Amino acid sequence: MKQPTVVIVGSSGTVGLDLAQRLHAIDGLTVLGLSRDTTSIHRQEILGRADLAILCLPEDAAIEFTKEAAQYPGLRLLDASPAHRTHPDWVYGLPELDANHASTIAASARVANPGCYATGAVLLLRPLMKALALRGIEDQPDISITAIGGVTSGGKKMIAQAENEPFGYRLFGLNQTHRHIPEIKAFANLNEDPIFMPAVVAHQRGTMVQIPLTTRQLGLNVDEVVAALQDAYANTPNVQVHVGEGDVRFLDGADLALQDGARVDVLTDGAKRRLVLVVRFDNLGKGAAGAAEQNVRLMLGLPNE
Repeated sequence: MKQPTVVIVGSSGTVGLDLAQRLHAIDGLTVLGLSRDTTSIHRQEILGRADLAILCLPEDAAIEFTKEAAQYPGLRLLDASPAHRTHPDWVYGLPELDANHASTIAASARVANPGCYATGAVLLLRPLMKALALRGIEDQPDISITAIGGVTSGGKKMIAQAENEPFGYRLFGLNQTHRHIPEIKAFANLNEDPIFMPAVVAHQRGTMVQIPLTTRQLGLNVDEVVAALQDAYANTPNVQVHVGEGDVRFLDGADLALQDGARVDVLTDGAKRRLVLVVRFDNLGKGAAGAAEQNVRLMLGLPNE
C-alpha cells in the first residue's frame, strides 16, 4: 500500500513549524516542504507526488496557490489560512461541527481549517442554536463574545511585538469587522453578526472564549443548555463539557496549553438565571496546528491519537 505524502506549503510560520513537527512524528507519512526557494521543476515534482497540500500561507497567497493546484487533479488541499473558511466549495474543518462532519471532512478534496477564536465560539453556540431551532424558537438572543488568546495566535509578528514592546492585555478588532465574524455567524448558525471582542495577553499559548447569557434572553433554561452541549460532544473525546456554579473561583486560559482538546465550562449563578459559557484550548493546538493534524488524519485515513 502506497504511503501517503503531504506537502506543507509555507512551513516557516508559527503554525507551519508546529504542524511540521507534528506530522514528522506520524509513522507511515511522508512529509515534504515547499517554500519560495523551491525551483519550478522541483515544485512540480513535489506537487505531482503529493496526496495532500497544507497551505500555511497568507490569505492572498493561499488563493493563488489554489489556482496553481488545479493543475494536479489528485491533489487535495487543507487551507490553514482564512481564505476559504466560508467559501461554499470548501468544507469547514471542525470535525465536531455535527455528528457526521468528521466523515464529511474525510471525503473532501478541499478543507478549510477553522480560525482559533471562531473554533471556540462555534463550539459554544452551534448546539444552542440547534436546540432553539428544534423547539421552533426563531428569535435568537443578541450574542456578545469575548475571546482572549496568547501572543502565538498572532504569529511571528505579534510574538516580536510582545518581545519588543511588552504589553499586558491588548484589545483589537475594535470596529467589528474582524475576519472571524462571518465565520462565526455561518457555522454557529446565527441570524445576525455577533459582537466580537478579541484580545491578546502576554503569554505564549492558551485561548479562552466567553459568552454571557441569561436564560430569559436565550429561551433555554440551564438544564437545557447543559443537555444541548453534552449531547453535541458526547462522542467527541476532544471536547469535554463541565458544569459549575458558585464554587468556581477562577479559570485560566492557559490551562490547556500544549494540549489538543477543548474544555467547555457552563457557569451559573445560584438562581440559574444567568450563565457564562467558557471554552478553553491551546491556540496552536485545537486552535490551529492541532486542528490541522486532526484534519490531516481524517483526510488520509490515519488513526487519531
